[in-house]
Amino acid sequence: METARISDNGQITIPLNIIKEANLKYGSNITFAVDGSRIIIESAGEKAYRALIKAQEAFKGAAEEWGLKTDQDVVDFIKQIRREKREEKKAENNEA
Repeated sequence: METARISDNGQITIPLNIIKEANLKYGSNITFAVDGSRIIIESAGEKAYRALIKAQEAFKGAAEEWGLKTDQDVVDFIKQIRREKREEKKAENNEA
């Protein structure tokens, strides 16, 4: 376990061995979260990667279910959804 001191202006220095172990680079973005009395510091890239994996898992099997077999099928599907959303919004505006 490593410790760091908070400076007068609220800054901390991450110990070098933690930077290396977490595979951080100078200039890397990190995120902070509070969980009760714990402060969680994560690599922003790692957090985004985990979110992407979670999204992929949530959509597993959806392409087959929706009949999407090619990249063009996906593009066409997105265009269809956008068209439907525009039509819904237009209908809502006409009702107002």
